[in-house]
Amino acid sequence: MAAAIIWGNAGKPANSLRFASCAGRASEGRAYAGGFFLHARGGCVPLVFRVGVRSATIRFGVGRRC
Repeated sequence: MAAAIIWGNAGKPANSLRFASCAGRASEGRAYAGGFFLHARGGCVPLVFRVGVRSATIRFGVGRRC
């Protein structure tokens, strides 16, 4: 399955994103506009989160359950 992600109001579809650290208090929430582009109607999209040398893969259901 081919997929892309877009984040931000003026963003362009990409296969990876990098978020800078957030200033402020940890109790303050952050919101990011965006979504996924898929060639199929739905899928189970693997998202890899990396912080330093640690990583975790989470499967995100788009239009279906994973």
